[in-house]
Formats: sequence, C-alpha cells, structure tokens
Amino acid sequence: MLPPTPSTESLRAGAPQTLAALFEIHADSVYRLAFGLLRERQAAEDVVQEAFLSAMTHLAQCEGRSSLGARLYRVAHNASLPRRRSAGESVR
Repeated sequence: MLPPTPSTESLRAGAPQTLAALFEIHADSVYRLAFGLLRERQAAEDVVQEAFLSAMTHLAQCEGRSSLGARLYRVAHNASLPRRRSAGESVR
C-alpha cells in the first residue's frame, strides 16, 4: 500500500521520509510518461531525476494551485520535449 501523498508544507519542512514517500508514489508514473515520449530507458530515468530535483528546488514558488503529482508530470513532460527535438522527432 502506498503512503498518503505528502503535502507541500511537509516537503518544505525537509523531512527525508516525505521526499521518499513522494518518490514512491509518483516515480513510476513519471517514468512511464517520460518513456512514452522518449522511448529510451536512460533518457526517461534522467527526466525522472530532473523532475524530482526541479520540484524540490522550486518548492518555495509552489502556490498549491495543483497537486505535487501534477507538477511532477508537467516538469517531466517539459523536460522530455527538448530531448525529443534533439532526436529529430516532431513534438506534439
């Protein structure tokens, strides 16, 4: 059973178990999104890492208008687009 989704406030507090819970809940779906766009395992793993790093780095700017999962998904999508362009694929 997955842990409950941590709140932005608990992540701001910096508890390591909170980040671990966020990763456990969302890493697979963020990876599937990135892999679906990139079709390359290593690139998809890099995008997952970028998404979580960006989410933690920019946590102070998070206004709470969307869920953390939605934010991770959007960051992963945006991080995948330049990789697709550099691979010569069209971007939708």
